[in-house]
Amino acid sequence: MANPLDLFKKKTKVAYSKFLERIIKDEKKRNGSLPDETGMKKIINTFKTVDKAVKLVEKDPKPTNLAKLRVYAQTAGVDISKYVSGLNSGTNPELIAAMKELKKNVEEMDSAVKALDSLAQHSSDPALAKKLLVKQKNLDAAVNMNIKRVSDFQNEIQKLSGKTPIDPKAVSQLATKLKKIQGDVKLASKEYLTIQADVRDAF
Repeated sequence: MANPLDLFKKKTKVAYSKFLERIIKDEKKRNGSLPDETGMKKIINTFKTVDKAVKLVEKDPKPTNLAKLRVYAQTAGVDISKYVSGLNSGTNPELIAAMKELKKNVEEMDSAVKALDSLAQHSSDPALAKKLLVKQKNLDAAVNMNIKRVSDFQNEIQKLSGKTPIDPKAVSQLATKLKKIQGDVKLASKEYLTIQADVRDAF
């Protein structure tokens, strides 16, 4: 089965209100105005509540926080459906497609939250969901740091390749950095597999 932690983090990486802002901005750029601004304001307010609920779950994925997020996510889906169904036939199809895609995203997030709720309620360790979220957040931070290290490493290689003669000491330092990066990548991969196994065992 898909890792609910991965799916939840993927779907909430960018705040939903930010997604919506982008959709609105693109539509106004294309057509100069937005159809049914009142209906869209309702969706905006709902997504602001969803974003707050997401942050609560990230801090503490206890069943009450998960349940609240599910209610808000489902409300957002209903709001989008009402908005889209109320648009006239001449509405820009790109706006309709973007709103439907946003609804699909929210529904997938809701499914992930449902799985996390099951994990929190039926695990032999009630605090396991929280521990796993913390572990995954730490893993994400380590991966992002490694991405930066790789970028810095590539820049240093480019700088070194332009120098003549090449400094043996600089080459040695780069080799040490590369070993460190490779070691961290292996550790991150191992930690990712451990988290996946923990999630499977918890169900």
